[in-house]
Amino acid sequence: MSVNVASCDVIIIVEQLFVLFYFKKKGYDIINNLKVHELTESQLLSEDFLSFVLSKKDEYLKAKLIEEIKDRAKLLGCKGKAESLISALEKSRKEEEKISLREYIDYGFDLIRREDNSVATTLPNFEDIVENDPHFEDLRYNTLLNAVTKREDGKDRLWTDADDSLAYGYISRVYGIYNTAMCDNAILNIALTRKYNPLELIIESITWDGKERIKNFLSDILKCEKSDYVSEVSRLIFAGGIHRVFEPACKFDSTPVLIGKQGEGKSTVVRWLALEEEYYSEVFSIEGKDGLEAIRGKWICELGELIAVTKSKEVEAVKSYLTRQSDYYRRPYEKRAQDYKRSCIFIGTTNRQQFLTDKTGNRRFLPVTVNCTGEEIYDNEKFIKHYIKQCWAEAYALYQIGALSPTPDRKLISVIKEKQEEATEMDYRIDLIREYLESKSRVCVLSIWENALKEKYTHPTRKDSTEIGLIMQQMDGWERSNSTIYIENYGRSRGWVLKQ
Repeated sequence: MSVNVASCDVIIIVEQLFVLFYFKKKGYDIINNLKVHELTESQLLSEDFLSFVLSKKDEYLKAKLIEEIKDRAKLLGCKGKAESLISALEKSRKEEEKISLREYIDYGFDLIRREDNSVATTLPNFEDIVENDPHFEDLRYNTLLNAVTKREDGKDRLWTDADDSLAYGYISRVYGIYNTAMCDNAILNIALTRKYNPLELIIESITWDGKERIKNFLSDILKCEKSDYVSEVSRLIFAGGIHRVFEPACKFDSTPVLIGKQGEGKSTVVRWLALEEEYYSEVFSIEGKDGLEAIRGKWICELGELIAVTKSKEVEAVKSYLTRQSDYYRRPYEKRAQDYKRSCIFIGTTNRQQFLTDKTGNRRFLPVTVNCTGEEIYDNEKFIKHYIKQCWAEAYALYQIGALSPTPDRKLISVIKEKQEEATEMDYRIDLIREYLESKSRVCVLSIWENALKEKYTHPTRKDSTEIGLIMQQMDGWERSNSTIYIENYGRSRGWVLKQ
């Protein structure tokens, strides 16, 4: 066998388990028919030699040679070095093979290339990969949650940090481009082109049988009284719910309140209204981000004892919380605050007949009394859930033709006000003040305090004055004066006058 050594520094020929080395440089002698177990440490750890062994196509021969090399290295006391070097060279060789393959592979869509034809690290390339590679076909953007999701096992779940890592690993491995920020941006950008609202899909999938149910929902299911008022509250539940799905942040500030004993199934029916558990939430706190995150991705939100707060600051906070159409805040782990449109409606539940404590601002609450039993609800679960589905289908059909207004019927405003007054906590001072006003045309806080409430030996505090003012707002036919007026025995003062 003859070998031409003029064209290279090292030529290695492996024949069975024999190794032929021809060293042109570094003063080595030519070694013929040298077995692995005769190699010196420097010869054994030569990168040229090991790279050649690892490049062998015959996997059996390669395995035998590596085994021989490790045995020899163990005898020479350099097994650790040999194994590390073999591992590093094998990893490098495989990566070079992938890079070589990527230079010529046709991915089925155009990518920006470098001069050597490898894929360039650019945001458009990351976006093209995420958009066109089947690996990312289940990537979407849930507008109800305002978040990236992934379709898995027939259901959508939130995209996680682990998904980011797996996506980056996949792209870097298959396409040979590396940039985590670009990868993250591409995932969000492409997901935003695939928006969906799961509630829209659910509602659109329900076929309405044509039977009207909405106005009878509360009387049929919760055995509330049959009246125009109760029918209107029923209608508003579905009108508000359907509008908030298809028009997030639309104006809807009515809050139906179900009044009844504990165990009558009020909360259960409210939960079933959401169609699926994940779209229901019970709100325990309205403060800070907790109150905002409680309604994220939710549709039907139940208010329990929050509607029966008594302190003025708490009352105002509840009013503000219920009437907002969107929420501006920064979510955990996000860089900037954003405006999130609300897709939810609120329904209250309480066992208190007179749960309203505020003397004004009760117009948004729509109280109805529940007369069913828990057994009637739980024993008819299948029927009630079907009834609710058909109500939503009916609501959607009416919404599509513009026949389902989310605002209360103006013809029933006086009845609504009566129901709200019935649900308002009684204040003994109201009747006393009303009786006093019958013979007056002008009054002030002090005249009411001393003559209507018979408090002649103390002066009203600021709290007392505020409460008297709130009671006067409820008195029909009276209005607050824009300037000071003369009041008999009390001189000039700010007060109220009887409308002419």
